[in-house]
Amino acid sequence: MTKAWVLVLGMHRSGTSATTGVLHSLGLSLPEDLMTGRDDNHEHYESVSLTDANDSILQLMGGTWAEPPALLPHWEQSPDLAAVMRIAARTAASAFPRSGVAVWKDPRNSLLLPYWARVLAPVLGIVLPWRDPLAVARSLEKRDGIPIDEGLVLWRHYNESALRCSQGYEVLFVNYDDMVEDPLALSTLAAAWLERVVPGLAVDDTGIAAAAETVSPSLRHESRGEQIVLPPGCDELKARLIELGSRGGRLESVVGSGRPSLAD
Repeated sequence: MTKAWVLVLGMHRSGTSATTGVLHSLGLSLPEDLMTGRDDNHEHYESVSLTDANDSILQLMGGTWAEPPALLPHWEQSPDLAAVMRIAARTAASAFPRSGVAVWKDPRNSLLLPYWARVLAPVLGIVLPWRDPLAVARSLEKRDGIPIDEGLVLWRHYNESALRCSQGYEVLFVNYDDMVEDPLALSTLAAAWLERVVPGLAVDDTGIAAAAETVSPSLRHESRGEQIVLPPGCDELKARLIELGSRGGRLESVVGSGRPSLAD
């Protein structure tokens, strides 16, 4: 096995960077063209070239990360995307030139995993961090000026899409609040999961402790502001994520379909 992949999905502002830092510390490789210069997140762990590629795919399909396109069944097999598949493969190989197991984090893959599953092989597992929907919406409002109600719709859309796309994969669910409250417990759980899905990987207690140290104490902050009623589907989806996280293992069930809107 010269190259294999673990992909970190999840909604933006949901702890995907912190989770990726843990996975890297446990033995997975990061891209060599790391994104830098982000005031909102100094350790972003995203590939510049692959993020650009995902933004181009979203634009080609008629949307952006903040206004996801309506993706029809089998969209990933469209002729336009098939025509650039070799370019996509070369971009991934250039971003991750080393052999072994790579961890690629990009929330956009919550939407675009069906395409990249055709490009990358093998994908050993999916890691899905998630965070309380209102906390995410408030963080998006602060960073990007996205209204709270639209942020909540995005939270639902990304997490529902991530669950659908992850069907059939080994999935590790990461609860943001649990991670920042007890990084050592999360690192221990992640190490056990990696040892199960990555052939030959072994992590000792020292490695687990070092991984826990990568979770910044600055993530421990309260989600302040007036409490609002969540739009339909958010409470149910949050409960579903909690349930799936308690089970662990291979994700064989899916939730929802279509594209949620403010009117849902």
